[in-house]
Amino acid sequence: QGRPFVGPAGQLLSRAMALASAGAVSPWPDREGWRLLSARELEVARRAAGRARSREIAEDLGLSVRTVDNHLSRVFRKLGVSSRDELSEALGAPATAAARPA
Repeated sequence: QGRPFVGPAGQLLSRAMALASAGAVSPWPDREGWRLLSARELEVARRAAGRARSREIAEDLGLSVRTVDNHLSRVFRKLGVSSRDELSEALGAPATAAARPA
């Protein structure tokens, strides 16, 4: 059905789909997904994984909050995660180590 997926992103998507159909728990089998992110997405992702709020990230980077949230949406999709805790794990940082000071 249709054309096969091509390139590195296609290979990862094919791999994720195969794992999902085999009943794998995570659609992202390793921590190499960060290589799919643009430099800006990675910068936003690292800050979000460090518990910075979207508003703080936006102010620090001179972006709108909506732009930050759009970057995070793409990051979540590319890495196959659905929360900032999962994002932190996907980037190799334990969620509790990145907790924001009170």
